[in-house]
Formats: sequence, C-alpha cells, structure tokens
Amino acid sequence: MVSILFETTAATFDDENELISGWTNAHLSPTGMEQAKKIGERHTAETQPDAIFHADLKASDQTSNIAFIVNPQLIFTDWRLRECNYGDFNKAHINELQPIKSRYITSPFPNGESYNQFLTRLYNCLTEMKVNWDTKAVLIIGGPDIKCGLDYLLKSIPMEQSLNQPLEWEPGWLYDLP
Repeated sequence: MVSILFETTAATFDDENELISGWTNAHLSPTGMEQAKKIGERHTAETQPDAIFHADLKASDQTSNIAFIVNPQLIFTDWRLRECNYGDFNKAHINELQPIKSRYITSPFPNGESYNQFLTRLYNCLTEMKVNWDTKAVLIIGGPDIKCGLDYLLKSIPMEQSLNQPLEWEPGWLYDLP
C-alpha cells in the first residue's frame, strides 16, 4: 500500500483573480510563495515523504520547489497530475465554470477533455505509483481536480458530488492506495 498525502498547489495570480487556470502556466503570487514555504515547514525530517509528485505546470513546479528546496532529489514531475483540460474554458472565471463542470464528466469540454478522460490519466499515474512506491509515503501537490479524482478513485465519492463540493482548505488530505 502507498500512503498518499495530497496538498493543494499554492495560490496563483489566477486564483486571486478567481480564474480557473486549467492547463495554462499560472505563476504563484506572493501569497502563494508564502503558502509553499509553509507546506515545506509542515513536513519536517520526521514527517517528510519518500517522494513528492506534481504536475508539469508552473504553479505545481514552483510550489514543490519552494516547499522542498533542501531536497530537490525527492521531487518528481508527472504531466498526468494536471487538472482536467478545460479546453476553451481554461482561464475562465470560476463563476462561469463551476456551475457547469458536472456536464463534462462523460463529454469533453470544448477543445479539452472529459472528467472520465482525466480520471483515466490519474488512475494510470496512481497505478505506476503503486508499482514504484509500494509501502512508501508520497506527497502529491496538485489542483482541486486531483483531490476530486483521489476522492473518486480511492474513497468512492461520486465524481459529481466531489466536483460540486467547495474545496475547504486544510493542511493535507490522506489517502491509502491499496
């Protein structure tokens, strides 16, 4: 079993403007840089994971590298940990996108992907993680869709329910990958 701790990517300029970045390269804001430092502070030598995984987009990369500046050898980048590709809705205002997300569970966003396609990508990443990191503790840094996907794949929470729940920040969510 792999023990997974999920932490959200630190705040970006897009977040502060209530934009959903999707597959765009959003940069951390000054607030986000401070949040990333706090992620690292929460994981001292005693609680440090065996590996840190994040998506290949700027905000995830910045969050991981600021949080774990002293141990960059533990950081792994995987494009499959990107948010859902919202296609034409990348960079949309949260009030435009949030009410319609559940429409795209089986059908892709215009010029993007469906949540089912996203879940397949995440499932494949987790399957590989299980093979390579069995009995280890890993940290995944990602956006809210990754949490929804982990809730669906590892806790059997229906995707529509997960997508419609507001993400209440907390210092990490624990999952077991059997």
